[in-house]
Amino acid sequence: MNKRLLSLLIALMMVLSTVSISMAATGNDKVDWLIEKGLVTGYPDGTYGLERNITRAEVAAMVTRTLEQENVAATLQAISSRFTDMNLSNVLWARGYVNFVDGQGIVNGYPDGTFGPSRNITYAEIIKILVMVNGDIPDTTGYEGALWAVPYITKAVSVGITEGVTIPNDNYNGIATREKVFEMIYNTMIKKVVVEQEIYKGIVIENSRVAGLDSDEISFIVFQPGDNPPGANLRYKKDSQVKITLPANQDAETLLGKVVDVTIDKDNNAVKLTVDNSYTYYNGPIIASEDEITLKDGTKYDVYLEDRFTNSIDKIYAVYHNDKDYEYDDYVSALNRSNRTDDGRFVAEFVKATLKGGKTFFIDSFTFDDIAPVKEVKRNGDEVYVYDDTIAAGITEYNLDEIFAFTSQGFKSIALKDIKAKDVVHVYDDDRAIVRQDAVDEGEFDAVRVSSGYYYVEIDGERYQIRDTNFKRPVYSLDGSKFFTLLAVNSSTALNDLRNEDVSFLLDLNNHVQLISGDLEFSEKLVLLDNVGNRDISAIDASGAKTTYRTDNFSRFLFANSTAPRALGDFSRGDIAYLFNEGNLIDTLVRMDTASNIDTNAVKVAKTTRGAFDINLNNAWIRLESGVFEYTDTTNVFIVELEGSAITRLEATTMKKIVDSANPDSNLRAHIITERDFNNMNVGNEIRYGNATNVAHTIIFTDYVLDDQLLNDVTIQLEFNYNSGDDEIIGSDFDGKEVEYVVAGFANIPDLDAGDIVTLYLDDSDLVVDADVRITGSNRAYEVVDVYERSGRIQSITLDDDGEDVEYLVSRDLLIFGADDVRDRDDILFAVNEDDEIIVILVE
Repeated sequence: MNKRLLSLLIALMMVLSTVSISMAATGNDKVDWLIEKGLVTGYPDGTYGLERNITRAEVAAMVTRTLEQENVAATLQAISSRFTDMNLSNVLWARGYVNFVDGQGIVNGYPDGTFGPSRNITYAEIIKILVMVNGDIPDTTGYEGALWAVPYITKAVSVGITEGVTIPNDNYNGIATREKVFEMIYNTMIKKVVVEQEIYKGIVIENSRVAGLDSDEISFIVFQPGDNPPGANLRYKKDSQVKITLPANQDAETLLGKVVDVTIDKDNNAVKLTVDNSYTYYNGPIIASEDEITLKDGTKYDVYLEDRFTNSIDKIYAVYHNDKDYEYDDYVSALNRSNRTDDGRFVAEFVKATLKGGKTFFIDSFTFDDIAPVKEVKRNGDEVYVYDDTIAAGITEYNLDEIFAFTSQGFKSIALKDIKAKDVVHVYDDDRAIVRQDAVDEGEFDAVRVSSGYYYVEIDGERYQIRDTNFKRPVYSLDGSKFFTLLAVNSSTALNDLRNEDVSFLLDLNNHVQLISGDLEFSEKLVLLDNVGNRDISAIDASGAKTTYRTDNFSRFLFANSTAPRALGDFSRGDIAYLFNEGNLIDTLVRMDTASNIDTNAVKVAKTTRGAFDINLNNAWIRLESGVFEYTDTTNVFIVELEGSAITRLEATTMKKIVDSANPDSNLRAHIITERDFNNMNVGNEIRYGNATNVAHTIIFTDYVLDDQLLNDVTIQLEFNYNSGDDEIIGSDFDGKEVEYVVAGFANIPDLDAGDIVTLYLDDSDLVVDADVRITGSNRAYEVVDVYERSGRIQSITLDDDGEDVEYLVSRDLLIFGADDVRDRDDILFAVNEDDEIIVILVE
């Protein structure tokens, strides 16, 4: 349809339909089609006013505006009209419009020299307008006076403008109703639309990457005809495969696998294309079996090779792996066995899949040779350098041939020059790749978590898996300059220095971490040595953070007040030391005192007349039996406990915690290093302190006993493994809510496995100080024979013990995990208290 005709007809619709309100259909198919397209709207009274009329002046203005001649009309408004009634003051607004359409021969006047601006337009007059704008103007020679409309009516009939339109009594000079005008406008539009455009719903199954098409071409398979006008002759039926050319603003890679509503012209050019988002477009790994696929979250979707019914849309329409097309059966059975499970299913590393209603319609899957972060790009993408996952995280060059990109917005076509540093490339078939372009993110590194044999980094509370497959492992750097391969089994130690640090990280297509980088700088601090190894130490700083530091050939070891070189073996657990470090690398370590000396030199903390320890939190001083010492916000406070020569507790603490939690009946002692003492040690520090003899630089408490009355207990089921020495225990309570507890640095908690049910003992700061294991995976499961309840509470449970019924009483504090209740025939694991009452149940 030419632009002039379309715009004129739409403008006419606007004149005829000035009120926007949603209405019910009229029962007139032609009018209803215009309504559905939004070209006709209704009136506030609930009708479409199909019986109403339109004036000649309104039509003249509409035609002029449509032809974009308002400026001309404005000029012509000042010129007297040849129609006498157009020079009256009440219609001067329309005189310019009438002068214009009169001069164009689109609208004529009456024999008496008037135009009749307020007169309603007749059928003959609207027919002439539609014929004129249709561009096929008839010969009007010899048709004058009463016969002027004959050639226009004849032409309208021949080109279908009046097809199906009943003119009352064939009176073309009668006043036209809006309904009849709508029908003729429909006919005028649809004759062009039917010839030039068709609408289909279908699924895009080919583009240039997977088939021999041009970059602006796709092919789709027809699901069903779209919203075509009544009587349209369509070239394609269900299951027809149609190749079309896309407009410049459409991306063939974005559309692959999408279900679309597309309007095409007679040359198969896409005029309009929209994606049907009622379908799910899944991205991630799958397991493909004979007749279904399983997504990462365990959801299953059926795969049908044929439609189940004649008119249904059920089957899978295309399957690709690494850009090669497959029949689905071959896809499952013929691909590389290294990607297969023991029962013959195929594991696809990454997939674009189209899903709906439990059915699978499209699969585009990949197995990657390498997944790696981009370090730099040279020669406009001809040379792409990435971090490989050798131990030293070396650099590998790729010369890629075909690529496309992924972001959170989906997939898109890109050129080699669009690859940038900090992208993540997923290489397949040696020289092809998917490039994740929004891979980079930032956050605070929390910890490494382990569950069911998988390792995760936790950043800002979100967990990202650490892959442990050759060529797909991540790399890490503590300072952003030198990188190393991150081996999952060593990841907790490797990343320990980044705990609570801001990091940048890169994610691959499946949101597995591919790079994590910190920005640590050279620093110095006082630390309490928690462990000393052959090549590293574990140290607790004043904040309570426990960090592992490594040595190299340049690390220096000294004792305070001495320049004689020492070795790491001269240091022991419990030593107070001053550390100079760069990241997690030891530059210099200076021993200030040992645990034995601390215990020997500690002095009792004095008590008030009320029996409380004489520590004044408001005025910041502590009274020992040897004197009073002030402390500041920068004073380091630790606890060091010995039993004989064995160190039982090492902890950073605060003065407030000592006051709030120390058992007042204990003999708390403290060893104080004053500011003068510290300066006299001459450790080489750059951070400056005062030189007072009564101000504490460091306070080390010993003989600290926790007040038992402050302990609380909570029973949880672990979600992740806990390794002795970890800082946190993560699990869920009996309501299934995830909970996290920080472990006290001194606590001697054994290794715990994900799934274990444990009781944790918490101090007044909710730190875990001890734990009892209640149920583990090695516990035996028993079948419930009977559950006896009274007053809404379980009183006893009878279990099948190798064919013998054994009854157990149940504690009033019973906790149930894995279900809301216990029922007959359930299989349970359980734990009992000292009275042989069941206190915890895990329902399998």
